[in-house]
Amino acid sequence: MLYARDRDSPGLDYWRTHSLPPMTREQTIEAFRQWREEGNERARERIIRSNARFAINVATGYINSRRTIDELVADAIAGMLRATDTYDPHAGFAFISYAVWWMRQFCRAAILDEQRVVRHPQNLYSTRNTLEKHVARFLAQHERMPGTEELAELTGLSEVEVTAALTVSIHDSSLDATVADTDGLRMADALRDAEPGPADLLEAAERREIAQRLLADLDPRLRRIVVRYYGLDGEPPDTLESVAKRVGITRERARQLREQAISIVQLLHGLVPVGTATWSHNADRQRAMGALNRTANVDAAARLLGVTRDYLMTLVRRYHIKLPRDYMRGRQSETLPDEGDPRLAGKDVY
Repeated sequence: MLYARDRDSPGLDYWRTHSLPPMTREQTIEAFRQWREEGNERARERIIRSNARFAINVATGYINSRRTIDELVADAIAGMLRATDTYDPHAGFAFISYAVWWMRQFCRAAILDEQRVVRHPQNLYSTRNTLEKHVARFLAQHERMPGTEELAELTGLSEVEVTAALTVSIHDSSLDATVADTDGLRMADALRDAEPGPADLLEAAERREIAQRLLADLDPRLRRIVVRYYGLDGEPPDTLESVAKRVGITRERARQLREQAISIVQLLHGLVPVGTATWSHNADRQRAMGALNRTANVDAAARLLGVTRDYLMTLVRRYHIKLPRDYMRGRQSETLPDEGDPRLAGKDVY
């Protein structure tokens, strides 16, 4: 393979033999007019061939890269083609002065793209080089590293731009490289696998089991809302809108029931002290008294509220609700009223 340090190559020979003598400024302006106004492609080709020697000079300036001289010349010619698309003949400066900048940009971009595994926009590398100069100057003056805000103030860039440029890696690292201060640990061994391992699967299963135990005392509808909203059944979590449609209620009602279920779980399992639940006190007391007034025993009232007997008795003690003397010995076989029961007319079961 011929690299840039090998000056003799078919590409160089071609452009050396097919290049044309330099054109004057007037000839260049006329060639651009013929190409842009008359669509004469030969005029554009004449511009390229008359300036080909400059492309060769620019290409040979990067002889220390791993690109071949033919590739570098092709990059420089591509930059010249880009320059012909954007050059203004009446701008007051020569075409080649404008084209050389584009040639160098294309050569540098090609070299960076070939050298790096992870490719970033070229302007990030230029910004990083500028930041490194400011960092060196700041370190010499203050004997400490500058912060992001200080670099942004020094360079006139935003903090987001500074952070993005600093995250660009100058050198690529191999996954087979040994991590420093370790006993042969490779970098690939330290990277986390995207797929869950056996320990992750076991931990997820344990979390689901704990969640099921915590939610076991909830009414099925409340339990379904919590499970689907947080994705506790292994499926992706649902939004409140989706949960509300599944249960057949409004979004706001689904949110209220979700908060109610969380409060019940917190109190029943001692996750928060009694009196610090997320329900409002008045609403909490009204729900308890409403259920107790519509049923004949504590078990039925608890089923009506969708809570356990212990939780309902916690509310009774908390709000000093007086119960009839024989209420605790009421009918234990009373069942949960259905939606058509006249006792529930105009009342919210939950």
